Amino acid sequence: MSDIAKNIGKTIRRLRIERQYSQEQLASFAGMSPKYLSEVERGERNISVELLAALATQLQVSLSEMLDDAQPIEKEEVIGQIVRLLQPLPLEVLTFVRRSLSHFKC
Repeated sequence: MSDIAKNIGKTIRRLRIERQYSQEQLASFAGMSPKYLSEVERGERNISVELLAALATQLQVSLSEMLDDAQPIEKEEVIGQIVRLLQPLPLEVLTFVRRSLSHFKC
């Protein structure tokens, strides 16, 4: 399967787990079999736009957010996005974030 199918599958799986759905629950809500959802999550099957939209609705994200999350992204772009998110925050929050990040040793 293509990288985009694998990335979409990973995004669906991540969102499903974050929202504490089992594959059976999410598949049932979206009108598909758990086996099909499992294959989609592993990137082994392509998914129709209609089913992807049904999953997005159930997972409470927009279809565009789901597809954006599935696109490969460069490190510099991630850093830019983080900076844009941090800029409007007050100094005390930024200080907390800096302290939290300093615990990660690479």
